[in-house]
Amino acid sequence: MIKSLVFLGLFFALHLGFAQSNSNDYSKFRIGVQGGYSYRLGSLDNIPSDFKAYTKKLKSGFNIGVEGAYFFKPKWGLGLKYNSFMTKESLGGVIVEFNDGSSATGSISDDIRITFIGAIYIVNFIPNNEEHAFYGSFGAGYLAYRDDAVIVDREVEITGNTFGSTVDFAYDYKLSDSIAIGAQVSLMLGKLSEITVKDEFSEQTQRLDGDNQDDLARLDFSVGIRFYL
Repeated sequence: MIKSLVFLGLFFALHLGFAQSNSNDYSKFRIGVQGGYSYRLGSLDNIPSDFKAYTKKLKSGFNIGVEGAYFFKPKWGLGLKYNSFMTKESLGGVIVEFNDGSSATGSISDDIRITFIGAIYIVNFIPNNEEHAFYGSFGAGYLAYRDDAVIVDREVEITGNTFGSTVDFAYDYKLSDSIAIGAQVSLMLGKLSEITVKDEFSEQTQRLDGDNQDDLARLDFSVGIRFYL
């Protein structure tokens, strides 16, 4: 998957060499606001069997986002992207056994938000069409993770951050020169190698090595409105 993302990034970069145009009759700014369904792609291999069904529900969620780009030429531009993925789930009557042989019964829940903010390079594949537009973008930036969790009735805050990258493909249908509606498919990549766990009594940082790293990869399917200025 990482190799595919690098290939797509190189494709967009090479496209820059063929994107020159002397025309000045085009919208310089494109701003998009969107939201929709998301699905996390990480494996459940390291999840205890009793919690796999619960964790699988947390793989699905919804996303909201906004992005804006300035087009230096009709076919390419640079911009910024913000996107947030959200999911939550709860389960009651959970029995947890500790290393000292004791156990506790209570509820668990997770309220997860994964936020990306970064720079994008965007390509317009058919810039001279007045009604339809297809875009591809490649971006990289900051990926933040937060889980407001409850573990056997004990509130715990789990946070972390890492490098994230994204590839997007979008279709816009123009209602006028300045407004369009559209759909977008996005692939987000990132792995969390360190987390901070904080509760009422303590705060500690944990390293996640090898297969224990939290894979934040996901697919976003969204619809929204675009503004051309």
